[in-house]
Amino acid sequence: MQQRAGKELMPIRTKLSYAGSPSCTEGGCERFAARRGLCSAHYQQLLKNGKTEPIYRDREQCGHPDCSKANYAKGMCAGHYNSIATHGLTIDRYVNLRQSQGGACAICRVVPSMFHIDHDHECCPGSTSCGMCVRGLLCPGCNQGLAMFRDSDRSLIRAARYITESRLNG
Repeated sequence: MQQRAGKELMPIRTKLSYAGSPSCTEGGCERFAARRGLCSAHYQQLLKNGKTEPIYRDREQCGHPDCSKANYAKGMCAGHYNSIATHGLTIDRYVNLRQSQGGACAICRVVPSMFHIDHDHECCPGSTSCGMCVRGLLCPGCNQGLAMFRDSDRSLIRAARYITESRLNG
């Protein structure tokens, strides 16, 4: 494993598995040797700089409170980046939103293993949002429930009234 300043570094890619194929001759590199005994990344370095150096990405950890994966972009791992950034949020805004809800679903107050980011579909139809119309963090069940009612407050009020009346009359 390559190191820098005493820290273990994440490889850019995992080693390609070609049975019987040689590995890169650059010290510590475990990738497949493509040309002149070097992997393609080290070979490109040799062409450009006339020398090779260790290839690494010194990446921080994902900023999500429950994640230990490596940072991919904007302080998040790839999975959290895909869900949080596509809703126009930063990791700080997401964490603040989660803390303001006490770490629980904004509707049922259950603490889910995974949150869905709820946004106003009249502002931003589809699965992404501008960030300004994010309403809160929901558990998967409440998020699906709102989707079934098509985000209609009138339908939800009628549903609540229906349940209340059926309990009184039942």
